[in-house]
Order: sequence, then C-alpha cells, then structure tokens
Amino acid sequence: MSAVVSRERLLPIASSLMAILLALIVGGIFLELRGKDALNAYDILFERGLINRSGLTETFKTMAPLLMLLRFVTGPQAPTIEGSLWGRGAGAGPVAVVL
Repeated sequence: MSAVVSRERLLPIASSLMAILLALIVGGIFLELRGKDALNAYDILFERGLINRSGLTETFKTMAPLLMLLRFVTGPQAPTIEGSLWGRGAGAGPVAVVL
C-alpha cells in the first residue's frame, strides 16, 4: 500500500471542503451587510446545533423529515453521494410519509 494519496481521491474531498468554506464566507458577507455579527451567528450555529448533544439530536430530528421529503419529491433518482445516502436496490422507490 502506497503512502502517497492519489489526486483522484483527494479532489472530491477538497472540492467539498471548498464549497462549504465558500458558503460560510458568502453567508458571513450577507450577515455583515445586514448589520449582524457573522462570527457570533456562526458560533451560536455550531455550538447549539452541532456541539451540544441535545442540539445535535434536534438537528437530526429536524433534518429527517426534510430528507424524506426530498426522497419523495425526487423519486429513485434522488441526488446521492456515490449511492451512500440512499439504497438503490429493490424497493428503493419513493415512500409517502404522512405526518
């Protein structure tokens, strides 16, 4: 096994990280233009939404119905990350969920 990591393996990771960083920068610019403190807003976002255990649970509880809606609306051809988000085997069609 080679110690050198191929460029093909690093490119998707690097492009995803760059997209996240760019989104944070653009969002921060919009917050600053509206007169809000972007660093404070991001601090609250990460502390309450990701670092705090109950906040992480609430994030997943809020995210789950949105992912189910995405799956229902887009059908079996939902956007996936190399098929790891949704199964594509038999019975992987859209599912209607009544809340």
